[in-house]
Amino acid sequence: MENLGSYRFMTEQNGQSMAVDSEGIWKINSKLEVEPAISLSNTYINANYASTGTVAYYKDDMAILFANDQDYSITLPQYTVYILTKADKNPNAGKTILDVYVMSDKLSYSEAEAIVQFNSTNPDYFARVSFADLNYSGYEDAEEKNEKINNVANQLITDIMSGNSPDVILDGASVKQLNNPEFLTNLSGYVDGNSGIDKSKYFSNIIDNAKASDGSLYQLPVTYSIGGILAYKSDAGEGKTGFTVDEYNQFVKQICNGKNPVSLSKMDFFVDCIARGYVDYMAEGKVNFDTPEFKALAEYANRYIFDQPKTDEDKASDYVVFGGENPIKDGPIDTIINRPEDIIYQASDIHKSFGMYGYPSVTGKDGPTAYVTSSAAISAVISEEMKIASWEFIKTMLSEDVQKKEQDGNPINISAYTYKAQKAVDTMNASYDSNIKTGMEEAELAQIGLYRIDDSITDYVVDIAKSVTSVNSIDTSVEKIIYEEMGAYFAGQKDIDTIARIINNRVQTVVNERGAA
Repeated sequence: MENLGSYRFMTEQNGQSMAVDSEGIWKINSKLEVEPAISLSNTYINANYASTGTVAYYKDDMAILFANDQDYSITLPQYTVYILTKADKNPNAGKTILDVYVMSDKLSYSEAEAIVQFNSTNPDYFARVSFADLNYSGYEDAEEKNEKINNVANQLITDIMSGNSPDVILDGASVKQLNNPEFLTNLSGYVDGNSGIDKSKYFSNIIDNAKASDGSLYQLPVTYSIGGILAYKSDAGEGKTGFTVDEYNQFVKQICNGKNPVSLSKMDFFVDCIARGYVDYMAEGKVNFDTPEFKALAEYANRYIFDQPKTDEDKASDYVVFGGENPIKDGPIDTIINRPEDIIYQASDIHKSFGMYGYPSVTGKDGPTAYVTSSAAISAVISEEMKIASWEFIKTMLSEDVQKKEQDGNPINISAYTYKAQKAVDTMNASYDSNIKTGMEEAELAQIGLYRIDDSITDYVVDIAKSVTSVNSIDTSVEKIIYEEMGAYFAGQKDIDTIARIINNRVQTVVNERGAA
């Protein structure tokens, strides 16, 4: 709460400066300190949505909030005016508190929506939200951010072990030190149990690949992005999901004219490949980086990946822009699909002829990877009664209705994902039809990347999500070790056998200290 830059909007009402974030509406005093005015946990409005708003009016017993709904599948902004008044009595009086701890400084839209739905419908429990005190300044590099997250995670572990544990932990998927049966509950029994979910209605491949090295599902993916290489099937090879290192080398030479579509540095490329298969290097508390596969990837990166700065053209290809020629037509691209509409806008007219493929690997079987953008976990030390209540809250997060409202990631619920894809198709087709009615020709619209899309593209984007073979996830402490040690190999100062042994020993020490991989 110390950094005013973390607040989305600030306004002044009757001489009183106000601020809004995911926690609530705040007053700012003359010392630039924030004081609570209204907690959004005590309302039935979406905290993510509200945090984009501005305070139009405020008095002790009333506030008017003006919010902007940024839905990427529609073309025009939508606005909502919230009038908040103090209730005569607390409608949640008598409910048991379910403590929900968020390992970030804000809720995603669907997380906030799940809290609203749970609190307004569950007769026995009330989800109370608290946030990690990350206090980002906006100037941190990746290492500094990782250090802050690790500090928050270590404090959470201390709280869990001391009996001061939250019930539900959100957005901790990137923090591997939490994946320990002493800290988190294995959710596999809940997913598959009598009160579980029908896994056929979810992208079970992503859920299964999110399991830790001991086979336990500690942190359930709720939303995710998909990373991979988009290429014509005729270029990449029919029936393939990925490339061996030799196949990829030939692909770059023959199809890409020698220009690698993966524009990462040598080090980043190597670490990303390791992250995509991270669990393969861990098994029951034992670390094994000293393998032929690890060394082969290192040798490939060292020989074929060159550290070249990105051109403006390269940077532009990293992003999907609505309108303009589809970049895939100029050759394979490395991309991330953050929402179903991304791939629809990018491949509206050619989706039947191309696929999405994984980064090169020793086996060539690695397909696209998932990056978990929101996750849910249950503390291991709470009572069984609270675990059941926590699972009911997570099921609310997974429900089709809540998942349909996701704006910042791909829903894990297949029906919600399909709904989002179809909504994007309908929006794009409506825009196409509108332009045709104004007298524009198909050829003109094609030049700006606007086509009439066949509904079959929704099946295609579902198939891409189903083709995911890994969850890109690496322990930040392990990642740091790899970065520190691999530099000597890429600089020609040490051989890969020596480096692999050093990394193996250092990582094993970290795992031994934690008691989990």
